[in-house]
Amino acid sequence: MLRVPVLEKTPQGLALYIDDATHFVFCGKKPMRWLGGRCANGYHEPIMSQLLIEYLRAHPTAVFFDVGALFGYFGLLALAVSKGEAKIFEFEMNPRAFAALNENFAANTHLRREAIVAFQGAVGDIEATQQMTKYKGMTVDSTDTRARQVPMDFLTLDGFCRRQHISPDLMKIDVEGYEGKILNGARRVMRESDTVTMLELHSNSKLKASGITRCELLENLLGDGWGLYYFGRHRYESSVPVRRLSREYLNANRTYFDSRGDDLVVISKKDIRTHWPQLEFVES
Repeated sequence: MLRVPVLEKTPQGLALYIDDATHFVFCGKKPMRWLGGRCANGYHEPIMSQLLIEYLRAHPTAVFFDVGALFGYFGLLALAVSKGEAKIFEFEMNPRAFAALNENFAANTHLRREAIVAFQGAVGDIEATQQMTKYKGMTVDSTDTRARQVPMDFLTLDGFCRRQHISPDLMKIDVEGYEGKILNGARRVMRESDTVTMLELHSNSKLKASGITRCELLENLLGDGWGLYYFGRHRYESSVPVRRLSREYLNANRTYFDSRGDDLVVISKKDIRTHWPQLEFVES
């Protein structure tokens, strides 16, 4: 079992130690406050962090998309683990978070930062300027604090990949309820490249932004032929058993799944044990 990275305080802020020789600096007061409340035993989202580490150690030249990058934690983790060999694309719509992301990247002068490309903007199911509703917590910034909606330029991952002539091998999506629209806008590239996607599946109240429920989203993915691997709550646990979801199991447990929030689901055409053979499975 690979060691999950440990967060320790340093004069610069927080350092993430991948091994005895490699670390990256996570700096700034806002990122520190955000990260400090979301760590379990010093680890930030340890299961997703471990999946990313193990995948990139096996595939160090992979293309990694971080959709909903926030302050750049997973992008920097990918950069450090792959020693700058991976191609990393960060997508973040919040201007303040994007500024902190760039601050964190700039602080890591010892890493090959040219391997990371960061984009400020929203990802969705159509490419257009749309009105984004503000909400508390992960608020979209606006010059008018009274505004209930702000205009945002959206791109789709299908369109982005077509223009960049690239496709992701591994993708992380954590977008506070917009995951339904983002997945709809990425169907072609996910299908053609057999992308493995680590999805944080949010509550039905947040998924209203996508016009879909949790069960409907999962059913759509199953209908498209994807394998769904359910980890459940993952933010504060170092390990959980994994369940491969079937349509029958989902139908029999709709009330349970629709009542949940902030669960990790890995989407993959291939059995994910080809990438993570150590995972413990439970039968559906």
